[in-house]
Amino acid sequence: MMIQFNMDLRSVPRWHAPGIVWPAPPNEFDARMLALQFQYRQTEYWPAHGIEAQQFRQIEALVAFCHVNIPFWRDRLRRAGLRPGMKLDHRAWAHLPILTRREAQEAGKALRARELPPGHGTLHEGATSGSTGVPLRFATSDLAQFFWLSMNLRQALWHNVASGAGLAVIKQIGPGQDIPTTTKEDPDWGAGFEAFATGPLLAIDSRRPAAEQIDWLIAHRPAYLITRPSNAIRLARRCLETGQRLPDLRQIFTMGETLTQETRALCRDVLDAGMIDAYSSEEAGLLALQCPDHSHLHVVAEAVKVEVLDERGQPCPPGAIGRVVVTPLHNFAMPLLRYELGDQAQVGAACSCGRTLPVLSRILGRANNRIVLPGGEFRIAHWGAERMHQIAGLIQYQVAQVAEDEIEYRLVVRNQLTADDEAFLTEMLHRSTGYKFRVRFAYVDDIPPMANGKHQEFVSEWAPDQPSSRPITRAV
Repeated sequence: MMIQFNMDLRSVPRWHAPGIVWPAPPNEFDARMLALQFQYRQTEYWPAHGIEAQQFRQIEALVAFCHVNIPFWRDRLRRAGLRPGMKLDHRAWAHLPILTRREAQEAGKALRARELPPGHGTLHEGATSGSTGVPLRFATSDLAQFFWLSMNLRQALWHNVASGAGLAVIKQIGPGQDIPTTTKEDPDWGAGFEAFATGPLLAIDSRRPAAEQIDWLIAHRPAYLITRPSNAIRLARRCLETGQRLPDLRQIFTMGETLTQETRALCRDVLDAGMIDAYSSEEAGLLALQCPDHSHLHVVAEAVKVEVLDERGQPCPPGAIGRVVVTPLHNFAMPLLRYELGDQAQVGAACSCGRTLPVLSRILGRANNRIVLPGGEFRIAHWGAERMHQIAGLIQYQVAQVAEDEIEYRLVVRNQLTADDEAFLTEMLHRSTGYKFRVRFAYVDDIPPMANGKHQEFVSEWAPDQPSSRPITRAV
């Protein structure tokens, strides 16, 4: 919703939040950030129909803006019967065709506004390849980024983060193949947190060896860590092997990949740290945050409309899995109306925490990250990290469907697995898919991440319309 900042900046509400240290009176930027938090504390308990009504009020403003400023959207909206000034609801909104990633890539700058509305600040450009390797260039605004920052702060407040503690970030730093050998250190947590007295912010590249990362964490002793689930697994496995501990680490905030219950359990048991997840997209912003009381996610409905749709384009009921379609509500620089991310998610029931924000039980990742059984039926690709780590000497793994009836385990190990270990993995695959795939094992030196730093636990190198995949040369 379009928030109006009209309160007296000298009287910004400062509610009680455990662990938060309040410094001097905030400047205008920080006051607006705090004002949003105060408003979120109201809207997250609104009736669901009230949240949806407010979303459509904002979408109506987006539609009117697109008619005037973006010919691509004007033509598309007209064909769907959506006109400026028209009152919208979910029935009318469903007439607008879904925007696919390929369409967005082909449209390019035709999706962008000629100029931003007053108060939206400047335009910023970015690009994301996702898991396709084909870049999508996008644009955003100061206002849209402000809402992203406000959701980061909301997450910290939900989970009672102690702002005075240290925060470490382990992710891929910068593009290219070169791995930075230096670390970064800032005196505070940066944008969105200036209203609080925070500890230092530290960063190291996730492509550095796990042993090096652990030594770095032990040396700096942060209370909080931001990293991808696959890297958290690497750290937990390293500590499991060496007996090292991170006693100061309280919570791990994850993003960018699917976080499974097995990964949560592994990090809790080995690192003694809770895991807090978030769901985001570079082009669409922050989409959902983990509930303070449960492991499922709440859609940040004040900033984005999220639809989870079945194969007929109808909303999925609780418990069902469907494709994720999003409409960011505040990015007028490059509006994405009913944009299909390419992910699948499971809709959750109303949450017992009392918040009425929509619930996503699970994020299942890319729609093409699924095993196709002979005959066309598919299974969501999922292997429990906890069970995988029962294999001694396993460093890293990836599972690939390489033919209609064949799966390949790609393993980075200290010593080649025993016959019993290979039989264990084969049986686990058969149980999880319900099909007796032929299984082969490839022992490799490394499984590099994608260009965006993500690690794919499963890849499909076969599709029903192709008889087989070209073999890939691997180290054995």
